[in-house]
Amino acid sequence: MYAGCSEQYWKQQKKNHLSKCLTKEIILLSIVISFLLGIALKNSTHFQKGATEHNNSIAENVSPPAPTEEQYRQCELNMRDFLRDECDNMCRGELMSIPRPIMFRACQHGCTRSFYSAAMIGCHEGTEDDAFRKTSAEAHFSCAIYDNADPKPNVQSTCKNYYRLGTKRGRQLGFEMIQNILENDWAASRGVGREGGGMLQEE
Repeated sequence: MYAGCSEQYWKQQKKNHLSKCLTKEIILLSIVISFLLGIALKNSTHFQKGATEHNNSIAENVSPPAPTEEQYRQCELNMRDFLRDECDNMCRGELMSIPRPIMFRACQHGCTRSFYSAAMIGCHEGTEDDAFRKTSAEAHFSCAIYDNADPKPNVQSTCKNYYRLGTKRGRQLGFEMIQNILENDWAASRGVGREGGGMLQEE
Protein backbone atom coordinates (compact mmCIF):
# COMPACT_ATOMS: atom_id res chain seq x y z
CA MET A 1 0.00 0.00 0.00
CA TYR A 2 2.79 2.40 0.97
CA ALA A 3 4.74 1.41 -2.11
CA GLY A 4 1.78 2.28 -4.32
CA CYS A 5 1.32 5.64 -2.66
CA SER A 6 5.01 6.42 -2.98
CA GLU A 7 5.04 5.58 -6.67
CA GLN A 8 1.97 7.73 -7.24
CA TYR A 9 3.61 10.61 -5.33
CA TRP A 10 6.77 10.55 -7.42
CA LYS A 11 4.78 10.36 -10.65
CA GLN A 12 2.85 13.46 -9.56
CA GLN A 13 6.09 15.28 -8.64
CA LYS A 14 7.63 14.38 -12.01
CA LYS A 15 4.51 15.62 -13.75
CA ASN A 16 4.58 18.91 -11.81
CA HIS A 17 8.27 19.33 -12.57
CA LEU A 18 7.71 18.81 -16.31
CA SER A 19 4.81 21.25 -16.20
CA LYS A 20 6.96 23.91 -14.49
CA CYS A 21 9.81 23.41 -16.97
CA LEU A 22 7.40 23.65 -19.88
CA THR A 23 5.91 26.84 -18.45
CA LYS A 24 9.39 28.40 -18.04
CA GLU A 25 10.32 27.42 -21.58
CA ILE A 26 7.12 28.94 -22.95
CA ILE A 27 7.74 32.17 -21.01
CA LEU A 28 11.36 32.30 -22.17
CA LEU A 29 10.35 31.61 -25.76
CA SER A 30 7.72 34.38 -25.56
CA ILE A 31 10.35 36.82 -24.26
CA VAL A 32 12.74 35.90 -27.08
CA ILE A 33 10.02 36.22 -29.72
CA SER A 34 8.92 39.60 -28.32
CA PHE A 35 12.52 40.81 -28.32
CA LEU A 36 13.09 39.69 -31.92
CA LEU A 37 9.82 41.27 -33.03
CA GLY A 38 10.86 44.53 -31.36
CA ILE A 39 14.18 44.53 -33.19
CA ALA A 40 12.49 43.72 -36.49
CA LEU A 41 9.94 46.52 -36.01
CA LYS A 42 12.66 49.02 -35.08
CA ASN A 43 14.74 48.07 -38.12
CA SER A 44 11.70 48.28 -40.37
CA THR A 45 10.84 51.77 -39.07
CA HIS A 46 14.46 52.89 -39.42
CA PHE A 47 14.62 51.50 -42.96
CA GLN A 48 11.40 53.24 -43.98
CA LYS A 49 12.60 56.51 -42.47
CA GLY A 50 15.95 56.19 -44.22
CA ALA A 51 14.27 55.39 -47.52
CA THR A 52 11.97 58.39 -47.17
CA GLU A 53 14.88 60.70 -46.32
CA HIS A 54 16.87 59.30 -49.23
CA ASN A 55 14.01 59.85 -51.66
CA ASN A 56 13.46 63.38 -50.34
CA SER A 57 17.16 64.10 -50.68
CA ILE A 58 17.15 62.90 -54.27
CA ALA A 59 14.11 65.05 -55.04
CA GLU A 60 15.72 68.11 -53.47
CA ASN A 61 19.04 67.62 -55.25
CA VAL A 62 17.59 67.25 -58.72
CA SER A 63 18.83 70.20 -60.73
CA PRO A 64 16.46 72.38 -62.74
CA PRO A 65 16.50 71.82 -66.50
CA ALA A 66 18.56 74.00 -68.83
CA PRO A 67 17.20 77.52 -69.41
CA THR A 68 14.78 78.07 -72.26
CA GLU A 69 14.88 80.97 -74.70
CA GLU A 70 11.91 82.48 -72.90
CA GLN A 71 13.79 82.39 -69.58
CA TYR A 72 16.82 84.01 -71.22
CA ARG A 73 14.59 86.81 -72.55
CA GLN A 74 13.00 87.28 -69.13
CA CYS A 75 16.44 87.63 -67.58
CA GLU A 76 17.54 90.16 -70.21
CA LEU A 77 14.40 92.27 -69.73
CA ASN A 78 14.89 92.27 -65.97
CA MET A 79 18.48 93.44 -66.40
CA ARG A 80 17.31 96.45 -68.41
CA ASP A 81 15.31 97.52 -65.37
CA PHE A 82 18.38 97.12 -63.13
CA LEU A 83 20.73 99.10 -65.39
CA ARG A 84 19.87 102.68 -64.46
CA ASP A 85 19.49 102.11 -60.73
CA GLU A 86 22.70 100.10 -60.47
CA CYS A 87 24.78 102.68 -62.32
CA ASP A 88 23.21 105.56 -60.39
CA ASN A 89 24.11 103.84 -57.13
CA MET A 90 27.58 102.98 -58.34
CA CYS A 91 28.35 106.52 -59.48
CA ARG A 92 26.78 108.40 -56.59
CA GLY A 93 30.18 108.87 -55.02
CA GLU A 94 31.42 110.70 -58.13
CA LEU A 95 28.73 113.38 -58.02
CA MET A 96 30.96 115.64 -55.92
CA SER A 97 34.25 114.64 -57.57
CA ILE A 98 36.18 117.48 -59.17
CA PRO A 99 35.95 118.56 -61.90
CA ARG A 100 32.17 118.40 -61.74
CA PRO A 101 30.16 117.07 -63.48
CA ILE A 102 32.57 115.38 -65.88
CA MET A 103 33.79 112.77 -63.39
CA PHE A 104 30.20 111.68 -62.74
CA ARG A 105 29.53 111.55 -66.47
CA ALA A 106 32.66 109.49 -67.08
CA CYS A 107 31.48 107.06 -64.40
CA GLN A 108 28.01 106.80 -65.93
CA HIS A 109 29.52 106.32 -69.37
CA GLY A 110 31.69 103.43 -68.24
CA CYS A 111 29.03 101.76 -66.12
CA THR A 112 26.07 101.96 -68.50
CA ARG A 113 28.07 100.72 -71.49
CA SER A 114 29.49 97.72 -69.66
CA PHE A 115 26.74 96.69 -67.25
CA TYR A 116 24.14 95.46 -69.73
CA SER A 117 26.62 93.67 -71.99
CA ALA A 118 28.04 91.83 -69.00
CA ALA A 119 24.54 91.12 -67.65
CA MET A 120 23.65 89.40 -70.92
CA ILE A 121 26.64 87.11 -70.47
CA GLY A 122 25.53 86.40 -66.90
CA CYS A 123 21.99 85.67 -68.08
CA HIS A 124 23.45 83.03 -70.41
CA GLU A 125 25.48 81.60 -67.49
CA GLY A 126 28.79 82.88 -68.78
CA THR A 127 31.74 83.40 -66.47
CA GLU A 128 33.23 86.64 -65.21
CA ASP A 129 36.22 86.01 -67.49
CA ASP A 130 33.83 85.78 -70.46
CA ALA A 131 32.38 89.16 -69.51
CA PHE A 132 35.77 90.85 -69.13
CA ARG A 133 36.99 89.44 -72.44
CA LYS A 134 34.03 91.14 -74.13
CA THR A 135 34.18 94.50 -72.36
CA SER A 136 37.91 95.07 -71.92
CA ALA A 137 38.45 95.92 -75.60
CA GLU A 138 35.24 97.96 -75.68
CA ALA A 139 36.39 100.02 -72.70
CA HIS A 140 39.47 101.24 -74.57
CA PHE A 141 37.46 102.57 -77.50
CA SER A 142 34.41 103.72 -75.56
CA CYS A 143 36.42 105.73 -73.02
CA ALA A 144 38.57 107.28 -75.77
CA ILE A 145 36.13 110.21 -75.80
CA TYR A 146 37.86 111.36 -72.61
CA ASP A 147 41.40 111.25 -74.05
CA ASN A 148 41.71 115.03 -73.94
CA ALA A 149 39.55 115.69 -70.89
CA ASP A 150 41.29 117.46 -68.02
CA PRO A 151 42.64 116.52 -65.64
CA LYS A 152 44.49 113.90 -67.69
CA PRO A 153 44.36 110.93 -67.32
CA ASN A 154 41.98 111.02 -64.34
CA VAL A 155 38.75 111.39 -66.28
CA GLN A 156 39.55 108.62 -68.73
CA SER A 157 40.76 106.39 -65.87
CA THR A 158 37.45 106.96 -64.10
CA CYS A 159 35.59 105.84 -67.19
CA LYS A 160 37.70 102.67 -67.51
CA ASN A 161 37.46 101.92 -63.80
CA TYR A 162 33.67 101.96 -63.87
CA TYR A 163 33.70 99.96 -67.06
CA ARG A 164 35.37 97.22 -65.01
CA LEU A 165 33.06 97.65 -62.03
CA GLY A 166 29.98 97.70 -64.28
CA THR A 167 31.21 94.53 -65.98
CA LYS A 168 31.70 92.71 -62.69
CA ARG A 169 28.37 93.81 -61.23
CA GLY A 170 26.39 93.25 -64.44
CA ARG A 171 27.67 89.74 -64.94
CA GLN A 172 27.01 88.85 -61.28
CA LEU A 173 23.42 90.13 -61.31
CA GLY A 174 22.68 88.52 -64.68
CA PHE A 175 23.92 85.16 -63.41
CA GLU A 176 21.95 85.45 -60.16
CA MET A 177 18.85 86.47 -62.06
CA ILE A 178 18.81 83.45 -64.39
CA GLN A 179 19.42 81.13 -61.44
CA ASN A 180 16.46 82.67 -59.57
CA ILE A 181 14.24 82.37 -62.64
CA LEU A 182 15.21 78.72 -63.09
CA GLU A 183 14.70 77.83 -59.44
CA ASN A 184 11.36 79.64 -59.19
CA ASP A 185 10.01 78.02 -62.36
CA TRP A 186 11.33 74.61 -61.29
CA ALA A 187 9.76 74.93 -57.83
CA ALA A 188 6.46 76.08 -59.36
CA SER A 189 6.41 73.09 -61.72
CA ARG A 190 6.80 70.76 -58.71
CA GLY A 191 4.27 72.62 -56.59
CA VAL A 192 6.89 73.77 -54.12
CA GLY A 193 6.94 77.37 -52.90
CA ARG A 194 10.26 79.19 -52.52
CA GLU A 195 10.84 81.92 -49.98
CA GLY A 196 12.44 85.06 -51.25
CA GLY A 197 10.41 85.48 -54.44
CA GLY A 198 13.47 85.52 -56.67
CA MET A 199 14.70 88.88 -55.43
CA LEU A 200 18.37 89.58 -55.92
CA GLN A 201 20.18 90.59 -52.79
CA GLU A 202 22.15 93.78 -52.57
CA GLU A 203 25.78 93.54 -51.57
